[in-house]
Parts: sequence; structure tokens; C-alpha cells
Amino acid sequence: MKLILVAFSVLLLVSLSSATVVEQKIGPFDISFDLTNTSMQLNSSASYWDESFPAAATGVVYIVPKSKPSHEMAHIMILHNAEHNGMLYDPDGLETSLEAEGLLNVQTYTRTIDGNRNGALTISETTDGRKYYLAEYRLDENTLVEVSSMMPMDGGTGDLLNTIHVGKAVVAS
Repeated sequence: MKLILVAFSVLLLVSLSSATVVEQKIGPFDISFDLTNTSMQLNSSASYWDESFPAAATGVVYIVPKSKPSHEMAHIMILHNAEHNGMLYDPDGLETSLEAEGLLNVQTYTRTIDGNRNGALTISETTDGRKYYLAEYRLDENTLVEVSSMMPMDGGTGDLLNTIHVGKAVVAS
């Protein structure tokens, strides 16, 4: 019995030590996600915030894994429009535009993302058979979060969608 407990403790410590928790600040938002449950190892994560057009600021976090960095990558984009009530959010229009770009077998599902039960996950295939995942949800009436990924669902995308959290950055006074 003690041997089983010791083995379990070692496995727990090994899995905790290989955690890939990412935290980024993008403009007025904090983003975090956890890739612990996959074999995914992050090669890099970078972000930027563009306020060139203050009425429609955009921020992106790029996620590049160590394995196949040119083929399996993801990004999180935040679209924030402080001067307009209600960001455009049209999952049906998204399917049409993805099909127009040449993606195949496009299907959209409702999915809870970051606690939002009205998130949408669109799954499609590229012409060479790779899966492409595009998820969207509203953070608030003026902010749309989009997650785009070429990582396998069980090799990064699922964990990303299950653990993503976007929130307003806390400003210290």
C-alpha cells in the first residue's frame, strides 16, 4: 500500500513539474490557459495589443508548440470596441466565410468556453486533411474572444478551450 502511495506521489509531482501554464497581459486584458494535460510543450508564446484604431483595438497571443511548430500552432485574439454596443458575433456567417476560404466539412457547435455557455466551436478540415478549430465567445457586449488552432483536439486545443480565461487586467493604484 505504501509503495502505491509513493508511486502515485511521484507521478503527481512529475505531472505538476511539466505544467505549461501561460499567463499573458494584452492591453487591458489578462489571459491565462493551461496545457498541463497534454504532451504539448510550448516553444514560445508572444502577444501584442494594437490601438491604432481605438474604437476597435485588437490583441493576439501566439502559441507555438515545440513539436511541428510550422504546422501546429494556435492564437487567441481579442477584439474590443469601446465605442460600439454589441460586437458582431455570427457563428453562421463564420461557417460561410470558412467554406469560402476553401475549408471542408465545416460544422459549428455550441460549447462552454471560459464559463460562457454560448460559445461556438467551428471544426473544419484543410484540403490536406488537417483539422482546423475556431472558437468564439463574448467576454462582454463590446469584447469578442477568438481562439484559432491547428493543434490536435487531444494534443493542445482541448486543454486550451477548457482552461482559457480572459479577464480585465487589475490595475494597481
